[in-house]
Amino acid sequence: MQTASKIQLHPFTEAQTAEYVAETLHRDFQYILPLVAVIQEKSRGNLFYIREMLDTCYRKQCVYYSWRENNWLFDLDKVFEVFESTEYGSSVTNDFITKRLLELPAETRKLLAWASLLGGAFSYDLVSKLLNPHNAPADAQRLPLFGDKECIVTALNGALNAYILMPAESESRFRFSHDRYLFAAASLLEKTWDTSMMHYEIARIVSASSEWQDDAMGDSKALYMRSRHICLAVDLIKARETNRAPFRDVLYQAGETAAESGARSTAIYYFAHCLMLLQDDPWDDSKHDVSYQETLQLFVRSAECYWHQNMLDEALSLIRTTFQHARDPCDMASSFILQSRVHAVRGDSFGAFQALKDCLSLLGCPVPPTTWEECDAEFQKLHTRLQTIDTQELLAHQAPEDDRVLFTIGPVFIELLSAAFWSNSLLFYQATLKLVNLHIERGTISQAALAYIHLGSIAGGRFAMLSFAADMGAIAKRLLEMFPDDSYTVGRGQTLHPLFLGHLEAPAADLVPHLEGQSRELLVLPTSV
Repeated sequence: MQTASKIQLHPFTEAQTAEYVAETLHRDFQYILPLVAVIQEKSRGNLFYIREMLDTCYRKQCVYYSWRENNWLFDLDKVFEVFESTEYGSSVTNDFITKRLLELPAETRKLLAWASLLGGAFSYDLVSKLLNPHNAPADAQRLPLFGDKECIVTALNGALNAYILMPAESESRFRFSHDRYLFAAASLLEKTWDTSMMHYEIARIVSASSEWQDDAMGDSKALYMRSRHICLAVDLIKARETNRAPFRDVLYQAGETAAESGARSTAIYYFAHCLMLLQDDPWDDSKHDVSYQETLQLFVRSAECYWHQNMLDEALSLIRTTFQHARDPCDMASSFILQSRVHAVRGDSFGAFQALKDCLSLLGCPVPPTTWEECDAEFQKLHTRLQTIDTQELLAHQAPEDDRVLFTIGPVFIELLSAAFWSNSLLFYQATLKLVNLHIERGTISQAALAYIHLGSIAGGRFAMLSFAADMGAIAKRLLEMFPDDSYTVGRGQTLHPLFLGHLEAPAADLVPHLEGQSRELLVLPTSV
């Protein structure tokens, strides 16, 4: 097992600074003490500032090599002049680094402006395109673009020679040699350039164009980088781009990636900006840059993230919009499920059940009020029917692939069973019977496996039909094997079967290791909607 080592770096003492300066100038301690006193006072022992001050002294000729004396010398008066301040005893700050950047050639400062927006490391090819005036909008102003005599190679060499930039992990990538250079370059942006337009240019080139690919960055890191610039330039994108689908696609992917990793607040940020880039009427496929399915999926995923973050009013607002514009009950199903979850979080059990019942009614599978006697009678009919049906034929009865309604009903029933299990036993009983009948009459769906597990638990617990309960468990296991790709249903089924029916087949102690493994897998499964 690897452990982290904590290394605490303290500021240099005056003795350590003296040793550093003596080694740098190859002079004895007695000679360099006046210079050390100034550097220690101004730097407060910060090694970065110590190095920067020595470098500035060299560039300003405060420190120089004397061929006559064959030694390094310094001019203390010039040192005081270079590092003079209005307050006695004050130390250098980031303004000191900013002044150094201002001394660089104009073309190098333009390159650093783009580099500071791109983050710690950047691609040579990307910066070359950003600096090229032919790639910029004709009406763009206050953008760091090269003039006729300016060259990317010269600009880059200026930054490398000043040790502000350094090569990164590949020959075509570079990064700032220290974070303070990055912060100093970023601090100059607002005063000199139009940062919103710069973000727009970056977003346009890296997202709306397929020409630029940065293989050196990881997939998620590159995705988040593109998404960040799109979010920061969303107003300009809306104003300037009529075809915004490529930008929305990047933001949606970033939102999905963040949600799957558990960073749902970040996912909301991306989804919210993606919603902003929709057209004025995003539900009409006949209009330019509009996809009904894209809009529907975006609204549902955004509402789901809001629900996870307990932002229930925002979630309901999106849900109501989907109800207004969804074309059929199948498209409304996910929103009904989310609406039920919102009501459940608020403690409104009736509203939670009613939302799912309304959805099933629209899908042609109503769940009317019932009684225990009616459910018992229906159970006996179903028991007799299952006793006479050949199991192989039952499992071989496949549902038509184009039956959208059936494949939508399954997840809604599972949501209803999950909600009713804790607070409405009669509804749980009724929904189990209905889902099993649905499987027999219309064909096999993955969610039927959970219905057979619940039917087995009802048979064993309510009617003491242990042999029938075990048979239902066997059917459920066969169904789970038929749908290995449905991880949500398989995970729940392989957890519920040992809990409710496993003791009919094996000692309870033998089931514990299996349950522990399934519990760990369920923790990382997405909450399917």
